[in-house]
Amino acid sequence: MTNRDKIYTIIFWIINCMYVFAFIYWVLLNRGNTSVVNNYNLNLFPWVFGLILVQMVSFKIKNVLFCDFALWFSLISYMFMFGFLFSSVFNLDSNLLWNPISNYSDIELFKSYVFVILCLEMFSFGYLSFYNEKIVQKKNELRYAKSNRHIYNIGCVLLLIGSITKILNDIQIVFTTQSANSYSAYASAVSSGIIDDLSYLMLPGIFFVFFSGCIKERTKKLIFLIVLIYLVCIMILTGSRKIQIFSILSLFLGFEFSSEKSHLSIKNFLVYLFLALILINIIIIIRDNRFNLESVGPEILKTIFSFDLFGNILGETFAETGITILSVASIIKLVPVVKPFQYGLTFLRTIPSFLPIGWLVGDFFYQASSTYVINSYLQTPVGSSLIGDFYWNWGFVGGIIASFISGVIIFKLVNINDSKNIRKNYAMYFSFFSQLIILVRGEVFDIYRPIIMLVIIVFIMERINIFKRRIIIR
Repeated sequence: MTNRDKIYTIIFWIINCMYVFAFIYWVLLNRGNTSVVNNYNLNLFPWVFGLILVQMVSFKIKNVLFCDFALWFSLISYMFMFGFLFSSVFNLDSNLLWNPISNYSDIELFKSYVFVILCLEMFSFGYLSFYNEKIVQKKNELRYAKSNRHIYNIGCVLLLIGSITKILNDIQIVFTTQSANSYSAYASAVSSGIIDDLSYLMLPGIFFVFFSGCIKERTKKLIFLIVLIYLVCIMILTGSRKIQIFSILSLFLGFEFSSEKSHLSIKNFLVYLFLALILINIIIIIRDNRFNLESVGPEILKTIFSFDLFGNILGETFAETGITILSVASIIKLVPVVKPFQYGLTFLRTIPSFLPIGWLVGDFFYQASSTYVINSYLQTPVGSSLIGDFYWNWGFVGGIIASFISGVIIFKLVNINDSKNIRKNYAMYFSFFSQLIILVRGEVFDIYRPIIMLVIIVFIMERINIFKRRIIIR
């Protein structure tokens, strides 16, 4: 480590520790102050701004890549966790008709925001504390890596399994929601079995194909466009947005990182920006019309051809995403007064959930889901989040510590480095990325089984390849 690196490391530790201690001191000083709690939006906004500043400086100090998981987890969390706060502070309007925030007291929301701020800070702090530039995937190394047919074959298998199951799953959902002409039928249409789990393998399959080095850039662009259009169409036809949004983000990052160009050109940047603008408008239109799905298509065309793409885009975006903070507030509202702390039990319940024994254990696995336990009790469908599950299991202090530990674990997981197979490193990184990023708006229970399926299939394909080599040598 050079002297410059040592100085940067010291700065990294100082700014993060100072922020955490200063914020905790302020919270302890004001937690009984009614005027501060009742005006939590204005009073917490400077600390949210400070969080963003500290984290962005920390990412810069560590020289994280554009596609870094913790960077995007943080960026998306700002919108999903602080959307309502930003809307309130900047007085942004929205067409959102259903706003369940009135179901929560100011103290519950204040405590939720404080918990989220500390969890996000400790997550990135844990992730970056163990960050090592030498082991993370670098785009320029991809140029010198030989094409790998084995990686391509793994990708084809994953893509075949994932695409078939996803199409079958989506056909069922589209048929049900379109028949009802409403997103309200989505929950009854979604499969929770192995078909649904295997459908998550489509993106990992694409990433293995992208990073194999066995296809041309033109073919890669074609795959990217086909999958992008497919995901958008599924959103329009079903009214469901969560999984598709995260899938599109992962697809974009994987596609751009796998391209032969060393840097993102201004032209491509403007194209991506325009597409993102259209996509945000489509998502907002779907949200406003999801209980009358036949009106979604005409409204999208009307917006595009009227060139009314900008409108109140910030207010609508924050209203669309900001509801996630209520998934934390719901847990804080009930735990431990009504529901007990789980002390890690939700994660232990999740471990055997990939086994085909659901018929044998009843709702044992579903008890690991805050959507099933918390939201059902409150009759408020506000979704779930990893941060909320940390509080459900270990409370305020324990949840913050768990956030730090999860940052360390996720860094180790996404940066598993195989020096003999660089292309596999890239493919696995984005495969994990596409699943783990859902934790912003989901829980471990949602992604655990697809990740296990991915690891098992890749492992089997690796064993088969080794077996073939041994036969050839003999």
